[in-house]
Amino acid sequence: MPYLTAQEVRDRARSDSLSDDDVFTDDYLEELVEEFEDIAERYCGVAFIPRTTTETRDVAGAASLILRPRITAVSAFTVDGIASTVYTLTEDVEALRIGVLPFTAHASGSIAVAYTHGYATIPATIRRACVEYVRACALRSDTGTGRDVIQQGFDGGSTRYSTPDWHAGRPTGYIEVDRLLNSNRDFPDQGVA
Repeated sequence: MPYLTAQEVRDRARSDSLSDDDVFTDDYLEELVEEFEDIAERYCGVAFIPRTTTETRDVAGAASLILRPRITAVSAFTVDGIASTVYTLTEDVEALRIGVLPFTAHASGSIAVAYTHGYATIPATIRRACVEYVRACALRSDTGTGRDVIQQGFDGGSTRYSTPDWHAGRPTGYIEVDRLLNSNRDFPDQGVA
């Protein structure tokens, strides 16, 4: 299930240019939606729709395996390929806290967890950011429209455009899209703790 269909993008964008499906096919708009989904989820560290993921990690002794945020269900948990139910899902940190593992603290093992995570309903800000991203990318490819201007000099005639820079809080380089994405960025990176 994508964040938005091509028709939903057209309806929400309120742009006559996007309504021409000869210029902007459904497939093209849906590719841009998929591209935005990837950027949004990697940058914000959370899925904005329910997704199923399998994480496999090698750990030594008892450990915590921090999974993607907003876990809704664990469908499988194995230690060294053997199904196990020795885990606790803690809501406060949204991580799978592995309790007593079926091997000694000095041994190592492989843990695999299959789980569903993500928002049940896509936040309105993410839908809006998606529309803005698709509109900006589509129109840029069709008309050659430049990027957003973030600084302009009058005497020297220099202009500075917004370009993608994740470390500066600009994952897409489109000012409004980046503002909306930054308002949804509050989850830690995943890893073994």
